Amino acid sequence: MSDIVQILSFDKYIAPLEHTSDGRMAATHLASVKWIDNKAGRFYVKVYPKCHPRGLINEITGYLVAHASGIPQPKKVAVIQIPKEAIENNFEGDFECSGDYYWGWASEESGTTPNTYLKMENMVAFNQCIELLKKWKSFPNMLAFDDWVANQDRNTGNITIKGYNDFYVIDHGNVPVSEKWAKEHLVVESVYENKLLDGLYQGNNYPLPLSASLIESSKEHPEAFRKAHRELIKWCNALLDEESSSHLQHFLEARAHLSVSRIKDKTRLLVA
Repeated sequence: MSDIVQILSFDKYIAPLEHTSDGRMAATHLASVKWIDNKAGRFYVKVYPKCHPRGLINEITGYLVAHASGIPQPKKVAVIQIPKEAIENNFEGDFECSGDYYWGWASEESGTTPNTYLKMENMVAFNQCIELLKKWKSFPNMLAFDDWVANQDRNTGNITIKGYNDFYVIDHGNVPVSEKWAKEHLVVESVYENKLLDGLYQGNNYPLPLSASLIESSKEHPEAFRKAHRELIKWCNALLDEESSSHLQHFLEARAHLSVSRIKDKTRLLVA
């Protein structure tokens, strides 16, 4: 079985194309990148600064777990070496350098975010996007995933839309919790903020069909963790110290087995 997250050497990074305002936490930009088949494409690339030391492992963790959960995401993702000058000539910040290059996260371009309409002050189009999002077949799956992995930053800047009922989840920099997490922040029994869910349905006033769908999605979490774990353990051991690696894996696995009870408590749905 081939790896889901690829590794691209610095010669695959062709050139930066433009900055993006949706990715504020890292040197996020659109770049021309060659894939493993040497075909060039447009990729969003992130380099996390030293002050956000968990950013890269979070992106990998979130992508692998979401992939195992069947949530639509960009199909091509990689950890990529970025030539030193490409970052230093275009961005300000204190980034972790490895010789002549930086390590970054690359994901294939996959549509525009609903925030695009906010920038154009087109609230009608923005609200239409939100209503379409609520009808998206993977909407409950995504919300249940965010609850599981303690993603407190799901918003309209990290979901892209390509067409009717065609959304993609991007940006896992806060999976879990934040780009600065330490072991004490990852508490299995904690109830973490679910920004998008809580914002759309204030006061935990969820429609009954959504509540039932959230619980059904949560039932799949233990198996999703099992699927993601083979590749996840490799990256955890490569990018984290042994204690942090073990703690993160335990946090995700234990929460997966508690997902149903956690969602039942949140939705106050007694039978499912």
